[in-house]
Amino acid sequence: MEVSEALLERGKDRFEIYCTPCHDVAGTGNGSIKERGLWPREWPDASLHKPRRQKLPLGEIYDIVRNGVRNMPAYGPQVPVDDRWAIAAYVRVLQNSYNADLAQVPEDVRKAKGWK
Repeated sequence: MEVSEALLERGKDRFEIYCTPCHDVAGTGNGSIKERGLWPREWPDASLHKPRRQKLPLGEIYDIVRNGVRNMPAYGPQVPVDDRWAIAAYVRVLQNSYNADLAQVPEDVRKAKGWK
């Protein structure tokens, strides 16, 4: 799989459709289901930024999207293979960016965005 901007954009789009109700747009696990009180207390936290989840191989993230895990349903029947890989790649981007330092952003990108 070649990781490209197009793949990550597709992953972001699919993530926002299928994943944000539980994981929210930042992957912190505070999605609309939790906000509306529909997240049972006995269910585990849905944050994608837990150290154990950040260490998952990309293929395992793909497998979780395909087959589900614990209370998360399987999206294999709804999400095509290429989109599952795109979601997995985007999840990794979310995880890597969550605790990123601005110094890790290339200088030309920081200047173009006006970030200091």
